[in-house]
Formats: sequence, C-alpha cells, structure tokens
Amino acid sequence: MKRLTLDVVVLLASVAAMTGQLAQNEAQAAGGEKMSLSSYLTQLGKRFDCYFTVEQDFDGTAPAPEALCMFIEPDTSLKAIADVVPVLGKQLEGFEVVQSPDNPAVFHIVALKAKSIPAYWLDKRVDLSFQGLTGGLLWKIVSSGTGVIRQTAFSTDDIPWDDATTKVTVTAKGLAARSILTDFLPLSRYSRLLWSATTTVLKEGGTRMPLVNGKAVPVPGLTVTWAPGTQEVSVSWGGLVQSEEKPSNELVPFSAGEVAFHRNVKSPEAIAAAVDYINAQMKTENPFQVRWAMFYLGKQGVPEAVPLFTKHLTYKYTTCGVLEESYPAALALSMMGKIGSAAALKAIGTETDSLRLKLLCRVVLLVEGQDNGAKAIEAEVVKTTDAQQNQRIRDALKAAAEPQVVPQAPAAK
Repeated sequence: MKRLTLDVVVLLASVAAMTGQLAQNEAQAAGGEKMSLSSYLTQLGKRFDCYFTVEQDFDGTAPAPEALCMFIEPDTSLKAIADVVPVLGKQLEGFEVVQSPDNPAVFHIVALKAKSIPAYWLDKRVDLSFQGLTGGLLWKIVSSGTGVIRQTAFSTDDIPWDDATTKVTVTAKGLAARSILTDFLPLSRYSRLLWSATTTVLKEGGTRMPLVNGKAVPVPGLTVTWAPGTQEVSVSWGGLVQSEEKPSNELVPFSAGEVAFHRNVKSPEAIAAAVDYINAQMKTENPFQVRWAMFYLGKQGVPEAVPLFTKHLTYKYTTCGVLEESYPAALALSMMGKIGSAAALKAIGTETDSLRLKLLCRVVLLVEGQDNGAKAIEAEVVKTTDAQQNQRIRDALKAAAEPQVVPQAPAAK
C-alpha cells in the first residue's frame, strides 16, 4: 500500500475529502434509506444545534477504519436533544456516546476499544497555552508528554482532512486533550463534525527519519523514536464551512436555526419573526435555536435589535473557550459592526455586573480590534469619576482581552 509523508498530506487532503464525499453520495444513493454516519450527524447537528467528535482505534491492519463512512438507518424516534445519547448509543455498536459535561453543545462518540487504551491520550489532562492553526494545536498536545506521537505517514485511503485556515487561541489548565481540541473552535462557523481522531497502539518500537534524496537522514527535531505501546495519533478536522443553503423569499421559521439564518433574506417580516422568536424562546426554561435568530439580526445590522441583545447578553448557549460562542448575543452585537461597538461602549460606563461588562468589552474588541478597542474602552474609563467603576471596566477589559480559560462547571442548555 502506498505511503505518503506528512509533507504531501496537506496538498492531498482536500482531494481526499472530495473523493470521499462523492463515494459517500454514491453509496447513499444505492443504500436506500440508510445514510453515512457523517451525513446523519450533520443533520442531527443542524436539527438540534449541536456538534460531534468521533474517536476510533486502529490495529495497524489495512484498511484503516473510518467510522464516519459506515452506513446506518436514521432513527425516526429521535425527537429532542435529550434523545441523542440513548438513540446513537443503540445505533453505534462498539461506541459510547457522551454529552460533554463542560461543553454541552458537543457530543463525543468514542470507540470502546479506544477508550480502553492505557493512558489514552485524549483523556490526558494538560496545561497549555497556544495560538495558531488547529494542526499546530495537535502537535502541541502530542509533544506535551511522552508515549504519544503524531502520525506522519499515511496510506492514500486514510489521509486525514487538514484545516489550514482556522486559527485558535488556547489557555487550558488541567483540561483533557479532548476538550482542548474541541472547546476553542469557532462553533458558529465550523462543521457540525468538529474532528475525528484515530489512535493506533504501536506494538513495536522504532525510529522515523525524514527522507533526503531518497535516504533516511537523522535530523534533530524531525527524527521520531518510540517505544512499544506508544500511541500514534491522527486527527481529521471538520473545518470552517460555507452554507449551501440558497436565500429564500419565503419566510423560513427560526425554529429551523441555522437553515433559517442562511435562507431568510432581509425583510420586515423576517426581522419581526426573528425578534418574536427570541422573545418567546427566552421565556422558556431551555431556549432552542435562539442564537441563530440573534445571528440573523446581527448579520442584517438591525439597530432595533440592540436592546434585545443587551437584554439577553448573558444568555449562555454553551460553555467553551471562545467567549462570544458561549454568549451568542455578544457575537450578534459584534456582527453589527460599528453599531454594535457603539452600543457596547455606551453601556460600559454605567454597567456594574462583571460578566456583562466583560461581554461588552469583548464586543468592542471584536469590532475595533485589540489595540483600537482597548483605547476606545479606556476613553470611556476617563469619562467616569467613580474610581470603583473605573476599576470594574479595566478588570473587564483585561478579562475580555485575554484567552478564555474554560470553566469546569457545566453550562445551562
């Protein structure tokens, strides 16, 4: 079987992804009501506004496994997000399905064989700071300890999908590697399938060196040596997505979430429907698909929506390391550009709640940039003669500017 070094993986990953998708479409057409797990999870993600990760093991024999390509029959009994764990658990033999206790918007699908690996790398807790691409984040996690190496040679059938676009900022203290890979992604712009990891326990030790003129040459920093029992890992990333939904002149109910966000054009009818949907859902115990109605109003730059966003600024969609993804009203305000920034600056001078102040500062920083945003907020500080309020604002600015450490407490759904 042909093997490829890491140098050519990035070049071929997009081709592999396209080819794999075509194969899935053909198989799905031939399979009647069955569909690939990949397509099924994408549907569930949009329907219930949630995300998935997949973990599988590989025993080193060909071909490598790919859980997302297996075909299952959709379960029509699945009616609510609370059904995801028990229903998927029954459908996926040999896998455990777990809703993240710390980031409840995410479900982890874990092969039981992978879970049973001693000192399993995705369970390992890590202190880590990082800024850069997702691939670099994986390197950082792998290099943070011993007994784990990143896969650097692949068959043409199992090239991982690379994400050469998404940059993440991570500050993690005692977080599991699984959470570090998950919690700092820009969820509202990312694939419903966040990532898929494959782990192989190497039975024999060895050394891998880069090839120079067809010969293996030891190069410091690029030569990898491992002992028997080392875990060799690879991760395929979902990546940023662009919707294929086409705009519609007919109103799409905002209960459809992401679909409604993309399909509804700007109109008085759609704006009123989004406002009504938010108001109605925020009166319920568990608001559903609210963030996409907020994002719609933010994208359309509707000034009348500013009071609605500030009113529900602390509504929490999930708990993750990207503040504005956890609190979608803040992201919606920032999507309004200068309108949102001006509204946040106006509210900062009199706001005393620490969380609300932090979110308002975050809006300004997102719109104006770190340096200009900090200057604009400092200008509001000097307008205030209350020393205690000045300190509150400066504390909020510091908290909003720094990478967010993910809290351990689960968020409200």
